[in-house]
Amino acid sequence: MDHLISSSIKYMNNIFFVRHENDLEFMMPLIINNGSSFIVVYGDLGKEAFKRIELNNIDYVSIYKSSYLLTFLYRFLYKFTKGIIHENIIKYYNSIFINSTKIILTKYIKEIPLDMCQSVLFDHTSSEVALSLIELLKDYKKRNSLKFKLVSVPHGVGTIVNTMCDYINTEPVILKGFNVYDLIVCNDRQQFDTFVRSGISAEKLITIGSLRYTKKWVKQLLQKSQVVNSTTDETNILIVHTKFMGNINAREVERCLSVLNNFDGFNIRIKSHPRGGLKEAMALAKCYKDVDVVTEDVVGNIAWSDYVIFFGSSVVYDAFILDKPVLFPSYAVTNQLSEEILNGVVCLNTPDDFYKAIDEIFNGADVGLNYEYHNNYKKIMKSWEEALV
Repeated sequence: MDHLISSSIKYMNNIFFVRHENDLEFMMPLIINNGSSFIVVYGDLGKEAFKRIELNNIDYVSIYKSSYLLTFLYRFLYKFTKGIIHENIIKYYNSIFINSTKIILTKYIKEIPLDMCQSVLFDHTSSEVALSLIELLKDYKKRNSLKFKLVSVPHGVGTIVNTMCDYINTEPVILKGFNVYDLIVCNDRQQFDTFVRSGISAEKLITIGSLRYTKKWVKQLLQKSQVVNSTTDETNILIVHTKFMGNINAREVERCLSVLNNFDGFNIRIKSHPRGGLKEAMALAKCYKDVDVVTEDVVGNIAWSDYVIFFGSSVVYDAFILDKPVLFPSYAVTNQLSEEILNGVVCLNTPDDFYKAIDEIFNGADVGLNYEYHNNYKKIMKSWEEALV
């Protein structure tokens, strides 16, 4: 069970709209430290996520279950047509799904304590479903003379400075639809500037650090971890999978596994990406003679490891906090890491560099940097308090 980390937090009443377990992961420190939280689930949340909500005695309502069949149908069509769904079918599906979601929220809206809340929080999304929900919330707010703020919060932490971070991007990303929010919380200055470039008024923006990547919160997650530390003398390596569509060269990542195949005495695990990354991770596992794919408890698995290999995931902050050396095969990625990240990782610019680093590790050398990650939990929490009041 998660516990309150600070008893000095002001009593707040906030409602969190959650669509994925990854969003819950980043919202949870705020939810737990919130005086009175209520969660509205409007996406496909896994069983473990619901279990976590219930263990913490957090009130919630799910408006997703009633539209499950529509989502299942969409996924079936997507798979059946190999991802090529006719535009008219997509529009037709979206209209049905959105109308269904509106009807469901209208049905449950009286169960949501909107009249007592200060802020309603969504992750950084402007999806058609989210916008339709926000439209209903705004209408309900107006009709009932309520004063809650609509807030968009990050569902991760930025590690790269470029905005074209997906193979489908052919020009710098412009974020659309975010003007519906009263307040948008940014990770860093780069994200702040991206919103400004997208036409969002700077008055709506505020930059606050992540509570998820603080030493206090990571320590708490580690205390709950069920990952068993290794008792052998073999070197444990955790590969943090990032989906290939995010400017990652799949062939080079596969080659990393093939290089590791040249050496005996390594325990290898691959941590799959939480948003639909299991299939890619399982395919990667076939490139190595003996590898485990893990889907949960990233903090516990980083603590288990001696070295972390990463390709841009924000999980790198967990490695920093737990003092684990991080290898970054930069030649496999076309994204530019932030200066903060580059200062803390061993940057390997060629496959030869990667081979040399693995060879040195195999022969007992320490490969890593003396990097100390700094954060201030109390200061970050105070910023959240002031933003959501």
